[in-house]
Amino acid sequence: MVNDWDLLNSAGNPLSAITPATNNIGYQLKFNWTLCPSRTILNEGDTFSINRPTVTSSSGISWLPMNSGWINFSDNSGIV
Repeated sequence: MVNDWDLLNSAGNPLSAITPATNNIGYQLKFNWTLCPSRTILNEGDTFSINRPTVTSSSGISWLPMNSGWINFSDNSGIV
């Protein structure tokens, strides 16, 4: 389960009303997640997916992240 998420700009700041998105700029999707039930083990080769967040501006314009190539991710201790 994804517990929370943010889209971060190049300075690492989450997008918000104060930090709006800009066209043609790359952003990082950062999220925290847990396995449910918590006793479940994530094994090599297991996969998961999340719905891409859709951002709607105050003017009603919506956008969502584009597909990109696979990249490994790691936890706070650097374990992939």
